[in-house]
Amino acid sequence: MTKPKAILVEQGFIKHHLHFDSVPYANMRMVDVARILDTESSRPTINPSVVAKLLDRVVTGLEHTVVAIQGRPEGTRIIGILHRAINRILAKIPEMTNESLRQMHVVLSRLPLVEGASLPAPAPLSEKMMLTDYKAYSRKVADAYDARPVRDPVAMSSYAALRQHVVHMFKQLLSRIRIEFVKEAEPYKDAADMTKRVKEEGVMYVSTLFSENLASGWSAKDNWMMRAVHDYIVHIGGHHDFSLRGEIGTFNRHAKVAPRAALPALFSEIVGQVAYAIVRGKFPNPQKACVLYGFDYIKVGVVDEEGYALNWTKDV
Repeated sequence: MTKPKAILVEQGFIKHHLHFDSVPYANMRMVDVARILDTESSRPTINPSVVAKLLDRVVTGLEHTVVAIQGRPEGTRIIGILHRAINRILAKIPEMTNESLRQMHVVLSRLPLVEGASLPAPAPLSEKMMLTDYKAYSRKVADAYDARPVRDPVAMSSYAALRQHVVHMFKQLLSRIRIEFVKEAEPYKDAADMTKRVKEEGVMYVSTLFSENLASGWSAKDNWMMRAVHDYIVHIGGHHDFSLRGEIGTFNRHAKVAPRAALPALFSEIVGQVAYAIVRGKFPNPQKACVLYGFDYIKVGVVDEEGYALNWTKDV
């Protein structure tokens, strides 16, 4: 039985990889690199510079290593170690600083080669918009939002489901673009400007403002991640502007890829907040965590008046 040619194959690709900067890992066996990465990923706080170089070494040679040692026990062991290490790193991404994300962005953008993951595209638009009067609908939403408690116990499980969805999507979003959190209310002139600049620059700026007074139990960074996912997947991906009609369209699009359990929270976070801001002329403070009753989350625009009246009932 001949020995695997994995290392020779990797070195051939590394030689032509202009951005490769993983010394002293370049000449190490993949299994040893995987073990070091596994150790580094298990630390309470990872070193982004070290981990970025290890990941760069991994994604540069992994595909070719697996081909060279396919069917051998070593290949199975390497893949198992790498999956464990990479999942640990991905779990820590929401806690990273902008500087850490910048250091890791180059290799994070190539992680799908390792994980086999890709950002799921929303289903083709077949919007079930039942709206004929957006202004009247927004007033009904704003009135209901006003009537609901700041922290609705009934909504907590939906917010937990939405947060889990957002964290998952945010991790995958980082395989496409770099995210920068900024202290600007409006980083872009409009949705068209955002779409154009993100495409040209490969980075998306996300506002951190209006994230201090949350009733959902989310951290401020959870809120920022929600904005990033929302802007990229539905505003850019769905070509929706920042108007009332555009925002309602974004909810309709996002609802197609979010878990059903998250829809009440998603409706309050998108439609509830936007309708309130437009009708009342100010952003809601605090940002409520509540269920808005009587609104159809699938056939957007349909309102059940009997259910809608529950928004003023203290027992729900």
